[in-house]
Amino acid sequence: AGIYVDRSNQEGYAHLAGMFQDHPERFPLITGKRIPLTGDQRYQPCTSNPDVIALMRATADAFLSQRMRAGDEFTLFNDDGTGWCQCPYCAALDPPEEKELRFVSTRFWIFANVLLGPLVDRHPDIKLGAIAYQNFQRAPVGVTPDPRLYVHKAYNRRCYRHALDDPDCPVNRVFHEYFQEWSRLGNASYTWDQVDASAMKYMPTEHTFINQLKAFHE
Repeated sequence: AGIYVDRSNQEGYAHLAGMFQDHPERFPLITGKRIPLTGDQRYQPCTSNPDVIALMRATADAFLSQRMRAGDEFTLFNDDGTGWCQCPYCAALDPPEEKELRFVSTRFWIFANVLLGPLVDRHPDIKLGAIAYQNFQRAPVGVTPDPRLYVHKAYNRRCYRHALDDPDCPVNRVFHEYFQEWSRLGNASYTWDQVDASAMKYMPTEHTFINQLKAFHE
């Protein structure tokens, strides 16, 4: 039994409620208080806790063995929220420059490395990776992602009125730098574009999208 369950899985959340009673240290410390994980997905578990790492690795291992086949991809996501544990052990993983931006890229990739790294050798025919999303979109500065893991870049706050590499666009200028940071690290990667969040229903984006493909090639 792992620390994460699907948001629609009521039995799973009942299991987490029981776990919270017995092991609150596995759950996030928020403003001095341990918080249970619920269906609203606001918070993440305490990712520096060895029990959390062991539980999630065992759950992922079982999922890979029972549900996936050669050539499949397995991506480590966060719960769909930006609340992360504030305990001293987790906070100590955040470099000063990430603390200033309220980013957690380094702690997330430390977690991804220790969680997924041992599974790469156990499941060599399955592609393993992790997402770069929300408040951990940029490349980490305090750890090197395992080169065997791919990066799923989910930049759903992009601007689609302007080209990705338009230096005059204050939004895309930031994301263009994020793409460059990841490129310098060299992990295999792909990007997921939530074009439907860009008001595409009200304005044409074809030219921007074509320009973007050229920018990715460069």
